[in-house]
Amino acid sequence: MADTFSFKAGGNIAPSRIIALSDAFTVTQAGATSDDDLLGVAAESTKDAPGLSGASTNHAESGDPVQYYGPGQVCLVEAGAAITAPQLCTSDANGRAVVAGTGERAVLRVFEDAGGSGEKVRALVIDPIDLD
Repeated sequence: MADTFSFKAGGNIAPSRIIALSDAFTVTQAGATSDDDLLGVAAESTKDAPGLSGASTNHAESGDPVQYYGPGQVCLVEAGAAITAPQLCTSDANGRAVVAGTGERAVLRVFEDAGGSGEKVRALVIDPIDLD
């Protein structure tokens, strides 16, 4: 995965969640009000190796480098609700993909159906577009 820029985490970011620019070279897990600053999707890896005692389940924590998928890259993203492909998606309050509605900014085109919240599906990160 080739990042155009290096970003650090401005807080905890779970794997496969939508991220948003929050400050100079800093990203956070997107929320429902992050429409203007949506950037891409955090990588599916965790900060620490799974199964270790006390291992973090986050992709990154405050100050850590963030690996992410940007426009033109295919990623795994966690759904926040049922999604029928192909849909344009934005972030819910927890950085999960949900179908974008009128007046929202889409950052993903989801290629697979998601049965519900927590399911991971393949999507293409797109340049953010406003839906009218």
